[in-house]
Amino acid sequence: MTDIHAHILPDADDGSSSLESSLAMLEREVAFGITDVVLTPHYHPRRGYAKTAAELKELFAAFAEEVAARGIPAGLSLGQEICYGEREDVVGMLDRGELLTMNGTNKVLLEFSVSRPPDDISEIAYKFSLHGYKVILAHAEIYPWLDLKTIASMKAEGCFVQINGGSLLRGSAGAAKRRAKALLKDALVDWVASDIHSFRPCDWGKVREKLRKYPADFFGKIG
Repeated sequence: MTDIHAHILPDADDGSSSLESSLAMLEREVAFGITDVVLTPHYHPRRGYAKTAAELKELFAAFAEEVAARGIPAGLSLGQEICYGEREDVVGMLDRGELLTMNGTNKVLLEFSVSRPPDDISEIAYKFSLHGYKVILAHAEIYPWLDLKTIASMKAEGCFVQINGGSLLRGSAGAAKRRAKALLKDALVDWVASDIHSFRPCDWGKVREKLRKYPADFFGKIG
């Protein structure tokens, strides 16, 4: 089982501020049966998360070394959750190696503003594909402006869809929960991930119970 969206890398964003916190988060993932984790620190300059690709790679190497030294049985890889905005040349930054794809593949995890859609949302998949990239829509269920028809259209253009497991559970926002279930019902979901932060754990046992009715593998590796 692969968790493709996790904020476990220490001191990279708001996910974890210490090594011990990160190790505890990772051990919890393993205890729930997760075998591989893509660490996806935020790129969101307006919130203060703008570490360079080189800085993230250095943090990742140090964390992976510590995980191996402690014998935690988790395969780790590095990606980035990139906030997409019209004022930033995200594609150009990817081309220049300033932002990270998922585990060195051509897949890019994108998030958007919850309150305001980008002007070019219907063209994003095509725009990225011209440069050889495939977009993964991060936590697609949380955007009130992103309807199922638009998501289906984006998938037809080559996008992938990820939802957060926590959105399926009691206590999640009602609208996000309804959209997550609708996406699953319409077979539009490619990955279910944790989007785990130190302040927001994921109960994978309950999540997998909710997913039993859907005949699909939501935990495949990034390839």
